This record gives sequence, C-alpha cells and structure tokens, in this order.
Amino acid sequence: MHIVKFILFAMAALVIGVIGFVYWAPEKVISFAINAERNRSGLLRKEIDLPGGLHYVYLEGGKGETLMLLHGLGANKDSFTKVAHFLTPHYHVIVPDDIGFGESSHPQEVDYAPPAQAERLRAFAHALGIARLHLGGNSMGGQIAMTYAARYPAEVASLWLLDPSGVWSAPKTEFMKTIAKTGRN
Repeated sequence: MHIVKFILFAMAALVIGVIGFVYWAPEKVISFAINAERNRSGLLRKEIDLPGGLHYVYLEGGKGETLMLLHGLGANKDSFTKVAHFLTPHYHVIVPDDIGFGESSHPQEVDYAPPAQAERLRAFAHALGIARLHLGGNSMGGQIAMTYAARYPAEVASLWLLDPSGVWSAPKTEFMKTIAKTGRN
C-alpha cells in the first residue's frame, strides 16, 4: 500500500511540476518544443549576410531537390517544422525568416510588398548557390511564392500553395456573398 501511495504522490508531484514549469517559464517550454521539432526534421538553424546588409536566418536540412518554404504574415520559419520531417527525406528543405520577420533583418525603410520580398528571396537563393527550386508558401508566403514564380518561371520547378493571399479571382463563397449583400460578418 505504501508503494501505491508513493507512486501516486510522485505522479502528482510530476504533474504539478510540469504545470508549474509551463506557467512560470512558457518561453523555455516553447523553445524546447520548437527545438525538438527541428531535431526530428533534421533542420539546422543557419544565418547568411547578403550584399547590401540584409541578414537572413533560416532552417535547412534534408536531401534531394531544393524546396524553399515561405511563412505567412505574423509567422516565422518555425511554421513548417511540424511538417518538415515528412519533407526532409525527399527534399533539401530551406525555410527562411522573411526579411522583416523572425530573426532576419528588420530594415525600416524598405518595401515589404510581395514583389520586393520575392526579389530578396531570389538574392537569398542565389547566395546559397540555388538556381532552381521548388517553392511553397502559405498565406503571405504563398503570395510571395506566386510572385517569384511569375517573375522567374525558369527558376521554379513547382509551387506548393497553402491558402495563399492575393488570389482574388476565385469564385465567391456563400460566406463572401453574404458579407457583400448584408455588410455583416
């Protein structure tokens, strides 16, 4: 009976300790989880400075043809760490923090529109020695990927778009029709 009480006490102490750690040090917990996902995917954090002073921080790993993944607005390079372990066995995966996001440069007086970001990402790819790549992106990253592919179709082998922003030609959904008709969300 003493062993059962001891085990229950130890389990309760462990649960309370974990909850306390998450409560008092959430940034440590998040950092641990992100690093675990990076390790699982074989992604390493790297940095490169481009001519002109831009600094890119990115994740890289895997083998095969290059697949560059672009995050959405308000996100960063770790948006793709959970899915990357499915990709790294087949692709050389590169996931940058776009300029203005995450750990990459945040210059004040630059254009952050998709065409300007696409030009910077092309310079980034060329600095890494990549002439042709598969390009994927979600939300804002998808719009940047489409812009890159439209400007440099010979350099983009394929596109993987996840809910890309900037596509206004799609048929209106019932939701969008309701908003247009009533003005209410």
